[in-house]
Amino acid sequence: MLTLYDYLPSQNAWKVRVLLGLLGITYETRIVSIFEGESRTEAFLKLNPAGAVPVLAVENGQAIAES
Repeated sequence: MLTLYDYLPSQNAWKVRVLLGLLGITYETRIVSIFEGESRTEAFLKLNPAGAVPVLAVENGQAIAES
């Protein structure tokens, strides 16, 4: 299953949500509280060194960052 690391007000994350919805692709959402520093944790920075959302984690463990 895909996992979308998301911040709901993010327009870039919105684009990914819309695309996945239009394509009928199921995914799990993990909300990232960017103002509380969750996008700057070591674990998140492994997914996206830029520390930005959205990040789409695919089943093989790789991550696709940005929109």
